[in-house]
Amino acid sequence: MPKTSLTPFEEASKPEKENIEKTKALFGEQIKNYIDFYELLYNLHEHVGNQSIAKNIIFDNRESVVLMISARIVVTSKAYLDLVLKGYYYDLEVVFRSLVESINVMRLLVECKDIEKANRYAKKWLKGKLDLQTVKQELNLTENKQFSLGYGELCDYVHSNFKAVRILIKPDFILGSIDASPKPAFKPDFVSNALFPHTKIVVSLLLENFQNIIEIEFKTQTIVVLKKLNEERERLKQRTKNDLS
Repeated sequence: MPKTSLTPFEEASKPEKENIEKTKALFGEQIKNYIDFYELLYNLHEHVGNQSIAKNIIFDNRESVVLMISARIVVTSKAYLDLVLKGYYYDLEVVFRSLVESINVMRLLVECKDIEKANRYAKKWLKGKLDLQTVKQELNLTENKQFSLGYGELCDYVHSNFKAVRILIKPDFILGSIDASPKPAFKPDFVSNALFPHTKIVVSLLLENFQNIIEIEFKTQTIVVLKKLNEERERLKQRTKNDLS
């Protein structure tokens, strides 16, 4: 083993700076679009909380859970981008599965038109008894092949299945003599797929769920910005598609 003045932790962290530089150089516009969506959600979440305090609003179970999950998504979406930038693609897939589950719980509570039923689901969530299968059934995801395939792939990462762990191993490995790197390596294909702004879905859900307490001017401004960011996202997607063809 070659001598080095770096500790193992410092040695493993060395590629992070290079990965950040490469990612920003190749995907600067996509990163900005992701951050813009993130900040839109952050500001909306803060606005709802501030309005509830200013107007002395007492939320029911459903509204309380939606706001709690929103806070979790705001925090995790920032951590998710940090993983993308530094090259920890395996771990971001684990985090992304958790985000998907959180967003679907929020969808269930917001999209359910039966308020009493939604409050019952929220109460179950608060007691740790709202299972994933119920959420999937209520959102008609159990028969959705595209969702099942994508979610199954994310589960491979959570459970350390071979199909997922392979990204840490050199492609020409021979079983019995495996070079599995403990350092994050830059993979442009992963970055391109990872920078989907999932927070835009949460913005729409919050706008719908708290429409009665969001100030009209703030809501109008948020919708305008959301539209512009969606248009920018579509432009970037099309450009990426053209670059690959």
